[in-house]
Formats: sequence, structure tokens, C-alpha cells
Amino acid sequence: MSRRPLKHIDATNYKWQSGEGAPIGELLTDDLFFYREDFHEIDESILLELNLIESMPKIVTSRNPSLRAAKINIQLADGTPEEYIHSMEQEALFAKLMEQSVDNPDQVNLKEEISRMLEAPRFDIRSPK
Repeated sequence: MSRRPLKHIDATNYKWQSGEGAPIGELLTDDLFFYREDFHEIDESILLELNLIESMPKIVTSRNPSLRAAKINIQLADGTPEEYIHSMEQEALFAKLMEQSVDNPDQVNLKEEISRMLEAPRFDIRSPK
């Protein structure tokens, strides 16, 4: 942990405990984190990484990181109707899903993408000294 998060936590008068300790998740806010990655190639194969890198602080501090990442990663194309930009009730969502074509022009081979991600270099998320 870098100095900045520790100062932030100390400023909340948090009482550090020895032994088992206690959860501090509520004290770790998204403004305390940043991530960076130098992408050497910009193409469709790294769309997920490009979509999420700037939002990683919000994702890692969320109570539901997977749900937050999914919401962030939804790509709205130009001309997307206003009704898709806001939350929908379950019945309305189901109706919209049933109206959609079974053909996906943006379909990718998930196994190939997972293999590619597993072979990609790992991120170093240690804080600078």
C-alpha cells in the first residue's frame, strides 16, 4: 500500500487492530487507486482491456466487482436509443432481449480470447516507492 491510502485511512480515525484485524474495504475508495498499462497494439483483441483500464479503481473498490466491470464494459454504439442508456426493469429487459436477433455480428471465440489473455504478460500493480 502506498502512503496516500494509509494517510487517508488514518484521517478517518480508523483504529488499527492486531491479530485477525478487521475489514477496511469501506475506507478504500476509488480515488486511492490508479492503474496504467502501455498497450503496444490497439486492435479488437484488446478491447476488454482498453474498456476497463481507466475504470479499474471503481471496479476493485466495488462491493460487486464483476457486476461493476460488466456494466462498465457494455459498449453503446452511435445512435443507441436513449432507453438503453438507463436501467430497465426485468420484464422490459426480457422483452428487449426476446426482440433481438440470434446472430451476433460482434461474436468472438471465447476460448481463443481466454487463451490469448492467459498468454499475455501479467500486470504489475505494486505501488511506486
